[in-house]
Amino acid sequence: MKKLLKTLTVALVLIAAPFVVWRLCDDPERRKIEPLVGWWRATAPNGALLRIFPAEEGYRITVRRPDGPRRGRTYRLRYAFCIHYTDDAGARVDLFYTPAADALLLMPGGRTFTRITESRNHEQ
Repeated sequence: MKKLLKTLTVALVLIAAPFVVWRLCDDPERRKIEPLVGWWRATAPNGALLRIFPAEEGYRITVRRPDGPRRGRTYRLRYAFCIHYTDDAGARVDLFYTPAADALLLMPGGRTFTRITESRNHEQ
């Protein structure tokens, strides 16, 4: 009986080990946000621009409105269930990416953006 228990324990460890290693080595924030890096233009006629870029402590997004400051506002992008940032008013803004259309949707607000920099194939 002890031999069977040891065998089952070893089998369980051998099955679970790859999943544990994958979970420890995986960086979902990088994997989800990396395809969004670049410049984006609003599809609406207001001409708002987004720039998503890597920074020292993760990824950042700069939101530039045509009537706003020339440099725009920069926020830290995070990933927890979906990609999001918190604006100056403390509201959470979620980003949803559609790889087939290479389009970005910001919610709340329903503003859509298309990439204006050269697109890399990120469909994985």
